[in-house]
Amino acid sequence: MKPVSVIANSPLVLAKQKMFFSRHVAFISLALLSLVSADVTCGGHRATSCERCPYDSNGDDKGRGWCNGECVWNDVNGKCATKPWKRCGGGSNAKICAECPSGEANCGNTDCVWHPNTSLCRDSFSDDVRTASVHLFYDKPIAQPAWWFQRVVPTASAQSTYFCTSQHRFGYGGIQEVNSSKGRVLFSIWDQGGCDQDVDPNCDDNDMAKTIACGTGVTCQGFNGEGTGRQSLYDRASFLLNEEYYFMTQAKYLGNKRVEYTGYFYENGMWRLLSRIQVSTNSDEQWWIHGQLASFVEQWIAGETTKDRGALFGPSYMAEKDATDFRQIKTVRFSHGTLENHEHVNAWQAGADWQHAVGIETGGNAVPVASKWDEFTYPDYAPYEELTSFRENIDCLNLAQNKEEIEFCLNNAPPTAPTALPTAAPTNASSMSPTKVLTDAPSESTDVNCGAHTAASCEECVYDSNGDDRGRGWCNGECVWNNADNMCAAPTKPTDAPTALPTADPTDAPSMSPTKAPTSNSECVDTAFMYNGKKTCAELLGGKPDRKIKQLCKKWDKHGRLVKNHCPKTCKYKCNKQCADDNKFIIEHENAEYKCDDIPNSVITCTTLRKKQLVAEHCRKSCGICS
Repeated sequence: MKPVSVIANSPLVLAKQKMFFSRHVAFISLALLSLVSADVTCGGHRATSCERCPYDSNGDDKGRGWCNGECVWNDVNGKCATKPWKRCGGGSNAKICAECPSGEANCGNTDCVWHPNTSLCRDSFSDDVRTASVHLFYDKPIAQPAWWFQRVVPTASAQSTYFCTSQHRFGYGGIQEVNSSKGRVLFSIWDQGGCDQDVDPNCDDNDMAKTIACGTGVTCQGFNGEGTGRQSLYDRASFLLNEEYYFMTQAKYLGNKRVEYTGYFYENGMWRLLSRIQVSTNSDEQWWIHGQLASFVEQWIAGETTKDRGALFGPSYMAEKDATDFRQIKTVRFSHGTLENHEHVNAWQAGADWQHAVGIETGGNAVPVASKWDEFTYPDYAPYEELTSFRENIDCLNLAQNKEEIEFCLNNAPPTAPTALPTAAPTNASSMSPTKVLTDAPSESTDVNCGAHTAASCEECVYDSNGDDRGRGWCNGECVWNNADNMCAAPTKPTDAPTALPTADPTDAPSMSPTKAPTSNSECVDTAFMYNGKKTCAELLGGKPDRKIKQLCKKWDKHGRLVKNHCPKTCKYKCNKQCADDNKFIIEHENAEYKCDDIPNSVITCTTLRKKQLVAEHCRKSCGICS
């Protein structure tokens, strides 16, 4: 699977061919393309015939995504076929509109249309062709940036849309709408030193990109067809329009002409590792984020061309390797491709509500108000909260060596920089990764991976820290959306081992002081419980439909408390159960099993956290909660 289907006007293809002023800056003539020794252009590559377009160098069939350019996919027989000749003006025909006789009159107005702004003859605008890509080109604010923080806000989308946030000399990252129900996050780095394994599989090993760390729930693999290299991606629900998403790219020089690039993505309130990839710097040793710095929006397969595609980008920030000072990118220039129909391309600048982000759009009803190479200036803005939160991790990330250490940094940033990586013998230095022995700190582990975050169960994946329902976009990872019940569902994977044991002096945990035991259901009342210290039972559950109340009542707050134990009246939870021990509850430690009847003891106390859940919430009778 490639991160982006092969396309004729992809900056990824031409950048890999070291044409840094690709057709995204200045279009490449068809005469240049004809110099390549192959019979047809398939879009981003060439082949001996259209039937061979879908096949890579290994003979693997990559499907319709590799059938573009002079070729078209035949849905009837499922094969790539030669496009019918185009009708030009004056009764002439041509293989492609660009080969019609020169001049507006000879272009015609049926299959082909004249573009007066560029004096080019191109395909007529329809759902049977692709619209041109639109681009923003940035000037870096510092000489050798090692960090690039970028924001993207999709404003309009359709199937086969790629919102690239961060393109540079070594690779790219961004988000895709694959179809109406599937989105994708991707981060990729090309092989270097002129290596293209499609052309020569015997590249110098030093020039071939290698994945060093692959994030949880992320697929890491090689890609080809548009140059070769390593990619990382994961699928999720479609991206929401007018929702902010954030991307961070990190470059780190390793010495001896080696560089390491890492991609991070922010969604659902947390940062997530995509992958870390090492490759050569080439002979110039220019390891930092440089080259043609760009964001773009493109359509990689024909279809739904008459629907709008667009996004806002920036303001964007860069920093040197110590990340002590993130500098804002101030200027950006608009451009667009010209190999496809480019009648509907535009750029604009949003207002203060969007921090004057610059938008680009293509296809649909886009009206070309901005001209190619128009320049926009971002006003000064303080860094986003999402960038501020990420900066707290950077000292840790600069030392992290593998997936476990990177993800620990993202989820458990230390208050000060760690002094060294983990050592076998205990030291006074901060540790980079969680210890496996008992500690006084609660563990961050939980039952299920929801995609970009975790929760005690799939049902709880959709709720943020305030108890607000964020919907199906928060249901990924080990969980799936149940359309019938309109909820996130999957069996929780059980684990017997506790992930944290007694806290000696809990400070954030709520008091477990006993409450008077109710004698009948009529006396079952909601307590003064505050969910995460913020919302009362009424504020958390009031006014919500029964189905949502049922889900919320099964939720645990960040202090390890079960909502229904503290809001029994609203949750319609039987009071005799509220004060009883869970007979199925078992906690293991050092090959010994403990049930509620054995608790509390010298090892397991009522304030012990197991999978981010207080033991007292399971053993309420033994812990005297209702005594």
